[in-house]
Amino acid sequence: MRSDLNEFLTKYMAIVGAAVMLVGFVAFVVTAYDENRVDNQYSALQNTSTPSSNSGS
Repeated sequence: MRSDLNEFLTKYMAIVGAAVMLVGFVAFVVTAYDENRVDNQYSALQNTSTPSSNSGS
C-alpha cells in the first residue's frame, strides 16, 4: 500500500508541477507582451475610470 501511495503522489505532484510551470510561463509571456504594447492603447491593468482631459469645459 505504501508503494501505491508513493506512486500516486509522485504522479500527482508531477502533474501539479507541470500545470504551475505552464501557468507561470503563460503569465510571463503575456506580461512581457503587455509591456511592449503600442502607446495610446489601454492595458487591463490601467485604471480607466479617471476622467480624461478632453471631457468637460
